[in-house]
Parts: sequence; C-alpha cells; structure tokens
Amino acid sequence: MFKLLRYFSLTSFVSVVGVAAILGVFYRELAVHSLVSMGESNNRAITRVLANSLWPALLPYLATADTLSTEKLESHPGREEFARVLAKHLKGLTVAKVKVYDMNGRTVFSTDPGQIGEDKSNNAGFKGARFGSVTSELTHRDEFSAFDKVIENADLLSTYIPVRRNTDGAIGAVFEVYDDVTPFLARIERTQWVVVLGVFAILCVLYGVLFVIVRHADGVIQRQYRQRDAAERALKRAQRTLVQRVEQRTLELARVNAGLQAEVTCFEDVVVEVHLIRSRPKFKPSTSRKRRYTPLYLLRARARRCSRSRPT
Repeated sequence: MFKLLRYFSLTSFVSVVGVAAILGVFYRELAVHSLVSMGESNNRAITRVLANSLWPALLPYLATADTLSTEKLESHPGREEFARVLAKHLKGLTVAKVKVYDMNGRTVFSTDPGQIGEDKSNNAGFKGARFGSVTSELTHRDEFSAFDKVIENADLLSTYIPVRRNTDGAIGAVFEVYDDVTPFLARIERTQWVVVLGVFAILCVLYGVLFVIVRHADGVIQRQYRQRDAAERALKRAQRTLVQRVEQRTLELARVNAGLQAEVTCFEDVVVEVHLIRSRPKFKPSTSRKRRYTPLYLLRARARRCSRSRPT
C-alpha cells in the first residue's frame, strides 16, 4: 500500500529546505548586486569630488610622471604632498586605497607606495575606464594594505573610474578606488540568515497545517483500504463456497444421471425381451396358477425392480 504520509513528509521537508536555501541565495545575490551598484555610485561621487578638488595638483603631478621612468616613479617629488592632500580629503570615509593610472596603464600614484610603477594596461577594468566606462568588482582579501595600516579579512569594492580634464572633457587619467564594504556585507549576511530562518519558519507552519490535512486523508484512505480488503476476502470466501456447492451439485447430478442411465438401460433390456417373447410363434399369456414363473411375469417383475432402483 502506498505510504502517503511518509512520502509527503520526506518530499515536504526536502522542498522546505530547498526553497529556503534558494530564497537565501537569491536574496544574497540581489543584496550584493544592490551593494555593488550603491558602492559604485559612491566611488564615482568620491572620485568626482577628488578630481575637482585635486585637479590643480594632479595635472602637474601627471605631467611630471610622464617624464619619469618606471623605476623613478616611486621617488616622484610631488608624491608625498599629493598623498597628504588626498588623505586629508578621504579622512573619515570608508575608502581603503586610491590608485591613479596614466593613459598608458602605468600606476603613477598609489596610497601603497609599493604598487607605484605597476603596469595595468592589460587589466579589463582599466581598458573599460580608458574608453569612458565604469567597472566595479567585489573581492575578499585576507590582508590588504590601506593607507597607514593593514586590514584583514576585508571585503573591498574596487571601481575603475575615468577622470576627464576640465578644459576639453577628454579623459586624462583613471582612478581606481577601493571601498571597504566589510560591515555592509556582514549586515547582508546577517539579514540573509534572518530571511532564510523566517522563510523556513513560515514554510514549517504551512507544512504543519498540510501535515494535519494529509494525515486525516491518509487515515481515510487506510480505512477505505481495510474495508476494501475485508470485502475482497468476503468475496473470495463466498466464491469458494459457491465453487464447493457447484461441485457438490455437479456430483449429485452426475450420480442421478448415472442412475437414470442405468434405469433407461434396464427398461431398454425389458423392451427388447418383451419383443423377443411376443415374437415367438406359440406365445400365449399364461393363466395358470404358476404364472409367476412365466416369461411375461418375470419381465414385469424385472421392470418393477428397475423402477425401484431409480435414484432419489
């Protein structure tokens, strides 16, 4: 018999867990996408403010950097001053690092001096920003050098942003801004667990209601199955009884038929003998007292015995 309650319990449990997990993943993807979009807009706004504020200092810095080789970029005469002014503008913000690239993809400035001079010309984010696109990427770093400290287990949103000249609007440099979004991502993870647990609780309540309904239905099905099984057993007993009665009746009819056949045979023999007696030339009915020994009397007696031997 089909175990409805067991089947419902297993499939419902798997479905509840699966739906809760899928909704949790979906919420995380949606929240992270929103975080990236918001962080990208925030980085663009910061970069625009920095460009407007630092462009008078940035323009001569880039001009001097063009005249220096990659080995001498770290000793750029205006690097420390530019870094001091930049740090002043970023004080109190969640920006962890800022890098400036020239149009050839060379890192002409970074808040981490060890990265000055690196070639990022083949980087997809730089390529996009060089032609006016803004590209962002969310990454996790076990260790990250941010200004004057090293942060651990940080979630960073890096954004490549083109910076245009105020005179002709042409792209003069590319900024890469790293925003520390670790607290926001941690909040998303906590909210994700709240969503998963909330959905799981709601589905469990729904499961409980459906379980009661299915258990009642399963009880009805069980009773109907037992009733049908009892009816089938009674039908089989009646069938066996009927078969036995038919067999008994068949035996009785066979016995009666055999008796009738014997009686018919007996009478046929009597008729044959009567015809044989009557066909004799000198046959006359006997009137003597010894008639019981005459052939005709003997035939009549035999006929009576045939009648008495008929089965009842």
